[in-house]
Amino acid sequence: MTDVLHLREYRLFDRSKAEAEGKTFPLLDWEEEHLRECEECHELLAVLTRLCRAAPLMFTSGEMNNISGWYKNLCCGIDDFLIAGKPFPECRRHENLPTKWKLVKEEESTRRTRSA
Repeated sequence: MTDVLHLREYRLFDRSKAEAEGKTFPLLDWEEEHLRECEECHELLAVLTRLCRAAPLMFTSGEMNNISGWYKNLCCGIDDFLIAGKPFPECRRHENLPTKWKLVKEEESTRRTRSA
């Protein structure tokens, strides 16, 4: 392996995003080995991880919800408790239009499970 060969940025981003969601994202054996030895890739992973953790959790209607909690839709500001495992709904006032949802407060039991 040469010094020029680095991990693809999208692979590091996918790993960072998974870690921020409390999931695992396995890298290939050579990627894991390279990450342990490459300071540049390790620093990029750290930056991406900070960004993924700091980013507000925003979702669009139709996407699958992985986190039960209170969400606010951005068009009308309606708060609603949405359950994990179901798709995000459309706004009750604006049917047939895409709706953006922002996580306001995560359910306590889910937070403990994800951080464990």
